[in-house]
Amino acid sequence: MGTLRPSRKDVPQRVKEKKLKEGELVAQHSGPVSVLKWKDKKEVTMVPTYHREETRMKRTKRRQEKQKPV
Repeated sequence: MGTLRPSRKDVPQRVKEKKLKEGELVAQHSGPVSVLKWKDKKEVTMVPTYHREETRMKRTKRRQEKQKPV
């Protein structure tokens, strides 16, 4: 797993151009590799080879529930 700059070559347009609200997630798969973009305070683009686009509820330090990628 690693982070990725969205302006890099071969990042899918669907992932690059999608405007997300807090807690939303968009992903696209190509064989064993996925490109995943998720937004918490800012957008983060990741390249996981093992994880899928699953999310679950996590409790923050302020005891709020938020959706976060597995």
